[in-house]
Amino acid sequence: MAEVRTPEHLLAALVGAGVTDAILRLDGEEVPILDGSSGPWWDAICAAGLEAGPEMPARVVRRVIEVAWGHGWARLEPSDTAEVRVSVGWDDPRLPSGEITLAVHEFARVARARTFILASDVERARLSGRGAGANAENTILVTPDQTLGLRFPDEIVRHKALDAIGDLALVGAPFVGRLVVARGSHALHHAVLHAWRESDPGEWAA
Repeated sequence: MAEVRTPEHLLAALVGAGVTDAILRLDGEEVPILDGSSGPWWDAICAAGLEAGPEMPARVVRRVIEVAWGHGWARLEPSDTAEVRVSVGWDDPRLPSGEITLAVHEFARVARARTFILASDVERARLSGRGAGANAENTILVTPDQTLGLRFPDEIVRHKALDAIGDLALVGAPFVGRLVVARGSHALHHAVLHAWRESDPGEWAA
């Protein structure tokens, strides 16, 4: 089985645009980071346009499901629409904090928010072989003293919302519900979606 790394920004753009069926061709094992956001993918999807296809039944959150992972937690709640509510924060109060709520169809609000890394995590990422393509243009360096060059004052929390929307691609169908995340990560998003699938296998039946 092939393995593809860093698909989350592309997947976020597809989910945000409401795409349920696409053929993706890659020449390598990693999706290009481009400018560190979903912006270029979003622009390409908007330029190409969408074609209507067979309607796909949605997967609907019918009861509250909550999990904790590390320092964060995530909860799925019933809702009439597809929505994410994300908050960020760290133990160091000098680091950025904030919250954002948006419907998935409002994805354009967060599409251009770039990925980021804490200054304290740079060496760990380098030693693990991650982030080889990161630079000052596509990755925000977050420090306790000052974070420069932001596209938006709340770019950090916007990118966390982008990541959460991208991970909704794992649902495999249109999502109806609210994903609430505090101090989130891809692992945390995956954990709460897995808990949902395990608790309601009928909803997830093919």
